[in-house]
Amino acid sequence: MKKFFFLLFLFLAAGVIGYQYFFNQSTTEQPVSLEIDNIRLPETETIKSTSSNQTSLPPHAVKPADRQLTATEIAIKSEWMRKSGQSTPDLEAYEHYSDQQLADLVAQGDFNAMHVLGIRKLESEGISAAVPFAQKEIVYGSLRGITTMANYTSPNLYSDSSPDEIKKQLMESSAYYKLYAMRGDQYTAKLFNDTMVDAYKKHYQLEKAFTDEDKAWIENRGKELYDNYQAERNKLGLGDFDNEVPKEVKDFFGE
Repeated sequence: MKKFFFLLFLFLAAGVIGYQYFFNQSTTEQPVSLEIDNIRLPETETIKSTSSNQTSLPPHAVKPADRQLTATEIAIKSEWMRKSGQSTPDLEAYEHYSDQQLADLVAQGDFNAMHVLGIRKLESEGISAAVPFAQKEIVYGSLRGITTMANYTSPNLYSDSSPDEIKKQLMESSAYYKLYAMRGDQYTAKLFNDTMVDAYKKHYQLEKAFTDEDKAWIENRGKELYDNYQAERNKLGLGDFDNEVPKEVKDFFGE
């Protein structure tokens, strides 16, 4: 239960942060599942014991544009956020839908519905029941789905897991942030991953978290995740991922 409330707080906090980035400038549930045979996840018991160490972003992490954004620029950023599954206002509307309404929208490929129904599954049944919804979000193009999976696979530094197991979970979560970067948003991917890794280093009093071999594994695992999720898109006739990020968004983050 503590795991659920922590994750729920994290999702809400991440949504508020995403909203501030861009806008401070101006009745029966049907089972829904997704089979991704080639995507490797931690064992169910491992997932239940994990927790993200992301809490909030440090003030210096936000790098907004130095000038006031134009209405056109704001509109472009807003549209990109909607297309990439990061629009908090869009997501809020789904909170009022019934489980059946959400399930119907999920069947139509609506990744906002996938996210909200996944969070409800998290509350009622636990992480293992929520994971398929996050996976499906990723397949349908949601970047929020990637951060959700990164949270689900991230370590709880205060659990009873061994240091080796904690590190494996950290590497798996980092691989999901590698996937996030490959999908176009390198700034946010680095920001979230660095926050998690810094907490790990501080907890174990380490100068560095990963060896060169670890970094190579994370790189390859991120590419493996990308290829597997894209293969699922192609099976559904959705085509390859669209990783294009508008110039206005890159300029906003100083990339």
